[in-house]
Amino acid sequence: MQNGVFLKYFLSYPIKYEKHQAEKIRESFERGLKKILTQACF
Repeated sequence: MQNGVFLKYFLSYPIKYEKHQAEKIRESFERGLKKILTQACF
């Protein structure tokens, strides 16, 4: 944690998801974080 912001996340999803589905989930999560956090956090 840095300045009250967690910097490491663990995403979980069903093992049966194909790689492209898992990647899409990760990308969506990353986009969401970038929307709510300021550029200074990155």
